[in-house]
Amino acid sequence: MTLSSIALIGVPAATADEQQTTAEQNTAAKSSVIINEVYAGNTKNAGDPDSKRCDWVELKNCTYFDIADGAR
Repeated sequence: MTLSSIALIGVPAATADEQQTTAEQNTAAKSSVIINEVYAGNTKNAGDPDSKRCDWVELKNCTYFDIADGAR
């Protein structure tokens, strides 16, 4: 018996449900879109071509896949 197998004696194995939950959490963590930057109260900088100074939010896609934003 090795030291690593001794350390595992008495430790309950993960159930299939627990393994599935962990897999789903890992997938969600890997496939997320995060807020990368927020610019609010824009009164002096970053005007658009129409000279409007809107607030904006930058989103970051943390995956290697395209994600539809719902814009038309």
